[in-house]
Amino acid sequence: MPRFERAYYPLTDSWVDVEFALRMRNNGDYRENPCWNSRASFLRGSKNAIRLVPVDNSGNDKVNFLRAWPGDEDKLKEEASELGVDSGSSEYILCALRVRNLIDALILNLRDEPDPVSVELLGVIDVEELESGADCPDIVIHHEGRFRVQFGSESTRLFVRDTQRTPGFEIGLDDWILDVSKVSSDVLKPLDDGGVTIPDWNDIKILVHQYWVRFREGRARALASRLEERQSVLDKEEAKDVLQELGHLSFSDFNAEIKRMLDEEELSSRTVYDMVYEMFQVQMEAEAERIQKDLKSYPMEGFEAELTKMFDRGDILSKELIAMAKKLHERYLKRQADYSSRHAALRSRPLVWDRDCAVKNHRKGLIEQITQNDPSANRMKLEWKWTRELQETLDGARRPPGPPPAASEGG
Repeated sequence: MPRFERAYYPLTDSWVDVEFALRMRNNGDYRENPCWNSRASFLRGSKNAIRLVPVDNSGNDKVNFLRAWPGDEDKLKEEASELGVDSGSSEYILCALRVRNLIDALILNLRDEPDPVSVELLGVIDVEELESGADCPDIVIHHEGRFRVQFGSESTRLFVRDTQRTPGFEIGLDDWILDVSKVSSDVLKPLDDGGVTIPDWNDIKILVHQYWVRFREGRARALASRLEERQSVLDKEEAKDVLQELGHLSFSDFNAEIKRMLDEEELSSRTVYDMVYEMFQVQMEAEAERIQKDLKSYPMEGFEAELTKMFDRGDILSKELIAMAKKLHERYLKRQADYSSRHAALRSRPLVWDRDCAVKNHRKGLIEQITQNDPSANRMKLEWKWTRELQETLDGARRPPGPPPAASEGG
């Protein structure tokens, strides 16, 4: 169990050391007016406020100290359990005391005995303490109107996190998780101020202020990002509604109408104008692709004739759409022509040209035969020569290599 170097004495509303408590006990006055582990717990009537008893070690050369009153030791465990501290380590009671001391210090210096600098920085108008436990925040800081306007939040829910205490609830934008797991226990319970007591606010104020500014700025950025995302959703919804209203128009009519709506502020922003314009372009491209697909069997002249008929019937309202469809069809016909040309060239080659293995074997046999007859022949030059000869032969550029045809008798 933890040892306490100092204790809260209600009779004088002060912190006293173990020697003071021993003198009071020797005078017979201690049992009626015991000391307590926490001023805040005592004043608010907490059931987990712990009475302390002084231990006199003067007879065995050990240090005197204060410990929990017999029967009150279990309150430390109960306090740790209620705070939601994991009891898997022997240090869990110390962790609970660290957390409780910091919560008490925040309530004392932000509400009960407010520190003006801290109240101004955090924009505090009230501090509400919630039930103990890890399933909800520890306190709620309610902010003044100026803070709400500047930072967009009416309140901040604070949870003290330590090595063996983590939040058991879903963390929201307004949840400040004050992580003190890396903060020395000497800061949260200064030994020179009386062991496990409320920390001196001057020792932890700068730390709390720094953590608060970090949280406040991070929340402001997150809030701005959420507002931006929400505005983007609203802009898209407005753009879709406008497109539904104007999507049937020709390009020129659409262009004129959308500009009019922007000039007369019927659109909420230039962003919406750009979105609608882009959506209309995508709609035209999709329509052009559909038309080209339906008429792809036509040659260019027939395709243009069909487009003219559709325009005259009112099936196509925009000349820009006709131009887009014609461009798509020109590309389509060019791809078809290129494809036909490539396959025609392939079909004109001898069948043996596609049999790479046979060509290679034939070249290899010719070179082997030559080098056997002439060991001094250069194999590299032979490979280059016969590769070229076979290629030209197979392409029909030259006659097959070999002896020239025999001359006729009359020649």
